[in-house]
Amino acid sequence: MIRDDILKTLSEIEKDHNVEILYACESGSRIWGFESNDSDYDVRFIYVRPIEYYLSISTLHRLGGFADTIECPIDKNLLDISGWDLSKALYLLNKSNCPLIEWINSPIIYRKDDEFYKEIKQVSSMFYSRDKAIYHYLHMTTKNYNQYIKNRRQRNEEVWIKKYIYVLRTLMACMWIRENKEPIPLNIRDLIKHVDSIGYSSELTNKMSDLIDQKTKGIELGQGSADEMFDKFIEFEIDNFTDIISNKEFNFMNSDSNINILNGILVRYSKQFGGQIEII
Repeated sequence: MIRDDILKTLSEIEKDHNVEILYACESGSRIWGFESNDSDYDVRFIYVRPIEYYLSISTLHRLGGFADTIECPIDKNLLDISGWDLSKALYLLNKSNCPLIEWINSPIIYRKDDEFYKEIKQVSSMFYSRDKAIYHYLHMTTKNYNQYIKNRRQRNEEVWIKKYIYVLRTLMACMWIRENKEPIPLNIRDLIKHVDSIGYSSELTNKMSDLIDQKTKGIELGQGSADEMFDKFIEFEIDNFTDIISNKEFNFMNSDSNINILNGILVRYSKQFGGQIEII
């Protein structure tokens, strides 16, 4: 089974790199709700090293710091496995890193330290910033739309149909954040329901759902003609959010948080290196 292969690889990573994996989950299309049979398993994890590693002079002065990422080559089982050192994860959490927050809220968990999982979930809500989330998802929307759809359409070339799914997901994430205080729901169908609830036509949202159905059924979504309805929706909302940001209309206050909380987590779990991890 794929889960067994994933758990075996995670154990090998711990042994080979002398780390302890505190949390491992699925990310990407399999939690976004539009995976197909040949989609990769995007496994992401957070690991910690013994406290001596973080305090070692040789470590700190090696190339100006220490390695904070572990990546495995994609294998024959479509396993795309990589992870972040706890210090990197906490540093990025302080910046309200959206991919990390998505990992923490993943519905598919492979391994976890119960205490760490409970704590990181709580702390992630403290450091979540709606402003930064808007900027992140809007940047992803604009980048992918321009590269794979708009620029190609303007050159009278066929566009990448599958990329509409990724553009729509991040754009609808912006729309969710505009209306809600909590982080986005990860499944794209929940985002589509939200768009429907705020007054967009059922014709548009049904078209979105049909595209997701094609993707999950394994229908080839290669290059094709641009979709006028999608393009109008995407460009209208991009312009809307761009105007709002440029006029500084966002005023989402972050929760009161303290970086010392994050420092404390790093010290505590590096001291506890070698504790019990639950395999799920």
